[in-house]
Amino acid sequence: GEIIAFSFDDILESVALIKRTEEGLLEEKRPREKPIIVLVNQILAMVLSEKSLDVGRLYALLRRSRPFRKLRFKELMEVIEFLKSLRILSYDPTGGTIRSTRRTRTYFYSNISMIPDERSYKLKDLPSGRLVGQLDEKFVASFIAPGARFILYGRVWEVVSVEEDSILISPVAGSGEIPNWVGEDIPVDFHVAQDVGRLREDLEGVVRGTSSLDEVSRKWGVEEGVLKAPFEIVKKQVEEGLVVPTHRRVTVEEGNEEVIINACVGTEVAEALSKIVAGELQEEGIGGVMVEIDPYRIVLRSAFRVRGKDVVRILLGMAPSNLRHKLTKYLSSSMLFRWQILHVAKKIGIVDREVSLRDLNMNRLIERLEGTIAYREAIERILQERMDIRNTTRFLKRIERGEIEVHLQRSSPIGLSYRDARRELLYSGADERTILAIIEKRLEVTPLTMVCLACQRRWRASAGGGAPLQCPVCSSRRVAALHPMDYERMEKHLQRRDFASLSRSDRKRLSLSADLVMAHGRDALLVLAGRGVGPTEAARILSFPHENREELLKAIRKAEITYARNRQFWS
Repeated sequence: GEIIAFSFDDILESVALIKRTEEGLLEEKRPREKPIIVLVNQILAMVLSEKSLDVGRLYALLRRSRPFRKLRFKELMEVIEFLKSLRILSYDPTGGTIRSTRRTRTYFYSNISMIPDERSYKLKDLPSGRLVGQLDEKFVASFIAPGARFILYGRVWEVVSVEEDSILISPVAGSGEIPNWVGEDIPVDFHVAQDVGRLREDLEGVVRGTSSLDEVSRKWGVEEGVLKAPFEIVKKQVEEGLVVPTHRRVTVEEGNEEVIINACVGTEVAEALSKIVAGELQEEGIGGVMVEIDPYRIVLRSAFRVRGKDVVRILLGMAPSNLRHKLTKYLSSSMLFRWQILHVAKKIGIVDREVSLRDLNMNRLIERLEGTIAYREAIERILQERMDIRNTTRFLKRIERGEIEVHLQRSSPIGLSYRDARRELLYSGADERTILAIIEKRLEVTPLTMVCLACQRRWRASAGGGAPLQCPVCSSRRVAALHPMDYERMEKHLQRRDFASLSRSDRKRLSLSADLVMAHGRDALLVLAGRGVGPTEAARILSFPHENREELLKAIRKAEITYARNRQFWS
């Protein structure tokens, strides 16, 4: 087969993977130790089958299985006491036995699957009003907030607002925007990333004249042409007087808007390091640190300036023995932890399966569960499934011993190469004109109810249609245009032709709408067709001179986004 590589990192990673595969060096599997949810499931299965179960015998059986071979008796009793407190089973301390309760069977069959119970959120495109996809709850909990950007169908989207079961999004114009999140790739192993660092070092040797590209190519088992493009980047790095990050060198690069830690450590070690660095910066008063990782770098951004020398100090000061404690501390305030503890709480029976993150006071739930097996299980799941604690510890020990150098420098070709790789992934067709054309099409076909303020006659019209803008009965030009949302609220009164029973504010809205239609014709209809753009906002938009229709559509789009973001705060 053939490997299609898009970037500097991809090429070197592919070479490293092929060589390791040929040498039989496969990635090590790390099964979870003592998974509490599985333990709960197993205890209840055995209780249901045997009705009364001796705890000592249960402990002996569990210890014979690989996942629970290190389980301590104290830990088992914690789980039993916790289940007893939820009345999922009963425990007799005198006889040392556990029994099922009325809740046991219901709980067991409701939670027999180990797959997380996740809701999905529909994605609605603001310009067109169409459903364009969906996101699972884990991603929403970990990342989604108004203003966040992500990639869907090769296009960058921005979150406008989050509703009960849907998320309103809008495409970002232009192809140069780099999103905060681009997907969750298969993690790159620590040893693969270290080999990429070794290959970078070999290419640096070619630049410095200690070996040839032919020698390096033969060493790694590839044709010389494969390494030509990455060699040019390494060469540029050296020619600019910059340190090449390898398996033995970490560089911290300070740019205008970001600090990049270049470290060939793989996805899961980078994840662990990033949590500690961001957490330490937060404690030092640098709030709102946004983190982006890949197997070879950690990118740090903040509204407050992140200084490279502070990052170097944090890296050099990380104590390997304190790693787990620090990670537990910083993870407990993360959105990922909130989702994980909700999943655990559902599986253990603390909260209902149908409950979502937005239905709960998560701060209160976390406070209630702190110090319990549920809290520890949520932390352990993240540590064991998302991070490589063992190799992170080894990496920090090598820094401590001086085996790995940490250098501070300006932005470099290798450090910034991730940006080019990202841009290759983005669909360039999402320009602003395309977005505005979609909005215009929707606005032109949105049905509006026309109401004559003179004789109270009603009829349907749209900005793009040919229906008259004066009353077909009395020829009055005092005609209001109502968006479906407004008409729904006034419908009863308008059907009875009883304007007097309308509220004072609704009568004012009708009058202002009629003034706009009389003054601006179909442009007024176009603006009033916007979601959440009532007569007051429409009057503000139309009061400004717009050079062309495109400028008018931009103003409508801005008003729609403002409404979508703020309507949850309006009565």
